[in-house]
Amino acid sequence: MSLALDLDTVMTILLIRFALIVGAVAVLVIIAFTILIVLKRSGRLGALRRRVEHTVRGRLRALDRNTKGGGRS
Repeated sequence: MSLALDLDTVMTILLIRFALIVGAVAVLVIIAFTILIVLKRSGRLGALRRRVEHTVRGRLRALDRNTKGGGRS
């Protein structure tokens, strides 16, 4: 029983892996786009944007405080 793989088999496995990753990313992009369109049509995109902006600004301020405060990297 030989466990060695020839180059053709390895390349096929890598190509299949790449195709699965690209397919998964494409599905995630389509899902995100669909969610954004639904939120925009229902009029809730502005409220979501304000909430996310507030959260991100708070996290950035906290990160800025943590990096400036202790002097450690």
